[in-house]
Amino acid sequence: TSSVSTFATSTTPTLALTSAGNVGIGTSTPSFKLEVNGTARGTIYDSGGAVYNVKAYGAVGDSSTNDTQALQAAIDAANAAGGGVVFIPEGMYMTNTLTLYSNIKIKGAGMDTTVLKLNNGANQDVIKGENFDSLTGMNGSGGIYGWSLEDFSINGNNTNNLTGGAGVRVYGYDFTVRNVGIYITRDVGWYSEWEQGFTTPWPNSMESHVYNLKVHDSSTHGIVWAGPHDSVLTDPSAYENN
Repeated sequence: TSSVSTFATSTTPTLALTSAGNVGIGTSTPSFKLEVNGTARGTIYDSGGAVYNVKAYGAVGDSSTNDTQALQAAIDAANAAGGGVVFIPEGMYMTNTLTLYSNIKIKGAGMDTTVLKLNNGANQDVIKGENFDSLTGMNGSGGIYGWSLEDFSINGNNTNNLTGGAGVRVYGYDFTVRNVGIYITRDVGWYSEWEQGFTTPWPNSMESHVYNLKVHDSSTHGIVWAGPHDSVLTDPSAYENN
């Protein structure tokens, strides 16, 4: 029988080390090299910086739970750190409006496997850039920048949202969109805007890059591009929009 060394608070073991070299956290009988009994939460680092998995913030993605608070908590945590990747694993996540900030990169597991679906009766935009309402129509050089949306879809659920709700509405520049689908929104599928002058933001540029943006079956327009100008759109498609 292997011996076990435990470190505990009261009668609950918090850390155990067996003579076989197994480490247990929250268990005194670890059967694996590292065994955790309980909830583990931390920051995962990749080559680009911090990754914030929405599951660590309580998101479920079961097509019925309201995941708004958990999704926004992950976004807010990344924003508080100055930016990062917010990862949304496979699943359908019911949500109200999610506020997007500069330097936030929202990434799913695939256009057909990660879906953000607007809650019944929300009548809101699914993703909305910070300060959009105060910036739109003002032709200013503010707005969010350095953000990206990749590898997920937005279901606008227009059957159950009768008075409003766009897929994405942003005022900003220098962003990237890749492999994003938007469908059945009550309002416009995609709306982006930025100033129409000759401002060159420092240290980067205004131009944005869009690859494989697919918008269909919206109750109004599919894609409305009101800026930033000089951007590059590769393989966008919009069809069956009213």
